[in-house]
Amino acid sequence: IFRDQSKEKEKQKIISENETRLRRAENIAHAGNWEIDLTTGTIYGSEGAQNLYGLKSNVWKLEEVQKIPLPEYREKLSTSLNNLIKYNQPYDIEFKIKRADGKILYIHSVAEYDKENNKVFGVIEDITDYKNLIKALKESEEKFKVIFNQSFGLVGLLTPDGRVLEANETALKMIGKAMPEIYNTQFEKSPWFNHSFIEQTKITDAIIRAAEGQFVRFNTTHLDSEGNLRYIDFSISPVKDEYGKTILLIPEGRDITDVIKAEEEIKERARVYSTLLSNLPGFVYRCRNDRNWTMEFISSGCEEITGYKPEDFIGNNVIPFSDIISPEYQEVIWNEWQSILSEKSVFEYEYKIIAKDGSTKWVWERGRGIFSEKGELLFLEGFITDITVRKESQDALKESEELFRNLAESTATAIFIYQGTRFVFANKAAEKLTGYSNEELMQFDFWEFIHPKFRELAKERGLSRQKGANVPSRYEFMIVTKEGKDIWIDFAAGKITWKG
Repeated sequence: IFRDQSKEKEKQKIISENETRLRRAENIAHAGNWEIDLTTGTIYGSEGAQNLYGLKSNVWKLEEVQKIPLPEYREKLSTSLNNLIKYNQPYDIEFKIKRADGKILYIHSVAEYDKENNKVFGVIEDITDYKNLIKALKESEEKFKVIFNQSFGLVGLLTPDGRVLEANETALKMIGKAMPEIYNTQFEKSPWFNHSFIEQTKITDAIIRAAEGQFVRFNTTHLDSEGNLRYIDFSISPVKDEYGKTILLIPEGRDITDVIKAEEEIKERARVYSTLLSNLPGFVYRCRNDRNWTMEFISSGCEEITGYKPEDFIGNNVIPFSDIISPEYQEVIWNEWQSILSEKSVFEYEYKIIAKDGSTKWVWERGRGIFSEKGELLFLEGFITDITVRKESQDALKESEELFRNLAESTATAIFIYQGTRFVFANKAAEKLTGYSNEELMQFDFWEFIHPKFRELAKERGLSRQKGANVPSRYEFMIVTKEGKDIWIDFAAGKITWKG
């Protein structure tokens, strides 16, 4: 007997192909299906379900499968299955399992109850990767929120047209507002900028440019919750999707009020410093310790003294400073500086310079070496001033004193100088007249060798004269010499300045 089985073979082929496709789909999706025969308590699982549960057979006992979920999920699974069977409540549950190999998986299961055949049909899928992703995403969001809100800077999120979606705590605290109060507000009209139409215009323009894909940065201002003006280093940047379309804007700000104030203070100090330097009777400098005394900085006062501008000396641009030092002092000053540096003490010296116009001037210099923490010499710093007038006055005074002494020592007239009550000078003629040596006279009050008859008168007039009183400048009286001899003298007196 022959029977055509072509159609049956074709059906079997289709079934086999469908089963193959199902297995492939389950493997790709990390899923499987199962069926519980409630009459026998037997569970039939697909290859995918078998792989997920880590079981060797595709036929299982209900009691065996119920031990695979972690203990904390078993009661919930049992209750859900009973509710499905008794009350036809949806069976859609997530739980964890521990396979025989020790691996723990997150499982999502959905099932339906076939009351007519007393069977439950269900599918399971491995959602471990999804759960881990959700966990990682949550952790990432928490980290973002912490960083976002704990940032010292002002940070926000805007729509491409500039409406406020989010602002961190620092930004909100500055204006004394809560997020619901400014949500969906146009950024340029928010409390950060409503104090200035100019700043609003700048922000509007920045939003347009950022929405077009540009990064924009400039300085702006905010009014804080107490009405104080704050200076802000502001920027706004676009966030783009995979197609290059701007989907968000991120405005950021850094409060630079203290920096701005510090810069203003520095400028003011620099102005004061410059004013002080320009009013000093000399100039300050910083130079290298080389034979040229190469200048790194020299104040403007150098021009009045040397005739050269500061830039002429900087880096030896026109002339090295060493060239204006009078030749006879160049080696002396170099040696003196090296000695001072070795001792790390202070340099002080008077020397001559030759100005640009060829004139010779005297200067006084005071300086010191500046050393690093390691003791290395970095540079020299100091101050130089013109002492030409003082030097000329000293020379003139010296000449005058020499002239006075020559005159005083060559005259036959006795000359005394007293200051306060004591003699401070007596010439040879005075020694001869009184019989006392110069050393002895310097120990006397000026009235001691005057005859007692005239002593009080001379003392009173002498002291009064020093105080500026108008007393006779010339009169006669007697003195008593060392030998006890009484001598009449013609006395003339005048007031002078003596050693200051």
